Amino acid sequence: MEKSLRASLPPIYEPLLSDFFDREAIVETRATCDDCEMCNKGQHPEGVEATYFRPDVKCCSFHPSLPNFLAGSILSDERAEAAEGKKRMRALIAARIGVTPHWLSPSAKYHMLYEAARRASFGRTDNLICPYFDEDGRCSVWRHRESICTTYYCKFTRGVHSGKFWNALKGYLSFTEGCLARWSSREVDKEVTEIQVNPHQLTLEELEDLPPNEEMYKRHWKSWVGREAEFYMACAAKIRGMDRAAFEKVVDAAPRGKDLTTTLKTMYANAIAPRLPDKLKLHPKLKTLLLVNNKGMAITTPYNPYDIFSVEGRVYETLQELTHDTTFAETRAQLEKDGTPLDDELVKVLASHEVLIAPDHPILAQQAKAVETPPEKAGQSAGEEGA
Repeated sequence: MEKSLRASLPPIYEPLLSDFFDREAIVETRATCDDCEMCNKGQHPEGVEATYFRPDVKCCSFHPSLPNFLAGSILSDERAEAAEGKKRMRALIAARIGVTPHWLSPSAKYHMLYEAARRASFGRTDNLICPYFDEDGRCSVWRHRESICTTYYCKFTRGVHSGKFWNALKGYLSFTEGCLARWSSREVDKEVTEIQVNPHQLTLEELEDLPPNEEMYKRHWKSWVGREAEFYMACAAKIRGMDRAAFEKVVDAAPRGKDLTTTLKTMYANAIAPRLPDKLKLHPKLKTLLLVNNKGMAITTPYNPYDIFSVEGRVYETLQELTHDTTFAETRAQLEKDGTPLDDELVKVLASHEVLIAPDHPILAQQAKAVETPPEKAGQSAGEEGA
């Protein structure tokens, strides 16, 4: 039997999620964590400039924000393989930086550095390395990972359809984390209050990597100061004691929860059974490179710059024949008649990765709007709005 969506998520959610999560899990075989596909292993043709991750960093140049109940799940995990993660977490809690009743988070300083540097340095610097990334190059808290680490993949087997599904699942799990963190905190102690952090300003303590102001810290944590780990474990116990009906009331029945669930189901259906559009043509914003000795084209997809496809030169020329003026079936029939057949499976793969796009793709609407609105008119409109 195939692994289910439910079984692929942190175990604390297992009895709480709806029947939807009993469906088959989407497995990303192209994202190889133990032998990172994003590291340079000579997988791309000569001359292709690709972004590579460092083997000692991979995609772990990211510090997750763990909700209290997942932090508590880690601290309560009695398995031998959980010891390293627990040790690292207790050290973070003792430092009191990013330690709040709802979350165990990176510092505000880390967050600002990450946001400023991630586009240029993600996967390529150990200055942003996750504190749970162990010496063997593995995550020491993986079993109880949060929403971003659960749903991030560098490459997708089902292309953009997978990407949209994982983004929808991230949204649903992120909402779930917030709801359950607030609920469990109230259940453990109503007197405890969340510490608010300004993401755009740093206190002196945050700048110098020091614990927060003692008086302020005690005002929020109340009697749990020095017992933060115990509080997190109590939050995890509250979630473990929750039943499906209570979870539905707190998460799924909320207006936002309903919207996120609907989107998630739609994106899952699209990923499991993607529809090949009737009309296709090459994406107008492809980044292409003629390979050495005219051996073909290297193509980088706009939706995922980490993904590079190599296509034979004659195949790429054939793809250029596709337009939105005729259906794909009509163009393919004509190409076959002319002695240049086009492989259906290749077309499906390229369409799923948006190398080929349908007439309703947003990029085409953006281009049309740009043509309709000259730059000087756009500037004038912006000025009028500003006035």
